[in-house]
Amino acid sequence: MTSLQFILMLEAFENFKGKAEAAEFHDDRIEGLEDHIYQENPIPQPKKMEV
Repeated sequence: MTSLQFILMLEAFENFKGKAEAAEFHDDRIEGLEDHIYQENPIPQPKKMEV
């Protein structure tokens, strides 16, 4: 997955999540899916600096 694909998928998911919350639909699977999406993130993330 490219960085652009990830950003587009994340944007679509956030749109879906917003609609689900507006409809008062709460489900643990949505949070699990969100965690999975962030684990697949191809964009390099800053690492914690150790002193």
